[in-house]
Amino acid sequence: MDRSVVWQKYVWLIFLSIFLVGCAGAPVGQAPSSQAPSTTDMLTQAGFRAETVKRPEHLQNLPGGQFVTVQRQGRTIYVYTDPNSKQLYFGSEAAYQRYLSMAAAKAAEAPQPQVSSESNMSAFDWQMYGSLHGIGP
Repeated sequence: MDRSVVWQKYVWLIFLSIFLVGCAGAPVGQAPSSQAPSTTDMLTQAGFRAETVKRPEHLQNLPGGQFVTVQRQGRTIYVYTDPNSKQLYFGSEAAYQRYLSMAAAKAAEAPQPQVSSESNMSAFDWQMYGSLHGIGP
């Protein structure tokens, strides 16, 4: 057999192998790196403000992974606690509604966090988290 014919077969075999590996890497109709956004990503996109917990007891007094509503300065504020990252997320009613619509879009993946009353918020030092301007209607 001629060396050029053998060489052409090897080149085609390598090309075909690379092509098949490339096709196997990406599922049809889905980008290879697409992932559903996390709860905290959706909170931020919905307009919640994230702040690092300034006192550890604030995390102990709030239910992790749930919303708590509080009335401050005549407005309803939603507080979400992420104990893993030690972050508090503060948002308005409008931000909470935006979050709910985003969560409804991915509802098949996980249940929505529940909202608790402000009963655990009595010892919460609001002054440590600055002004509440921008949260509310």
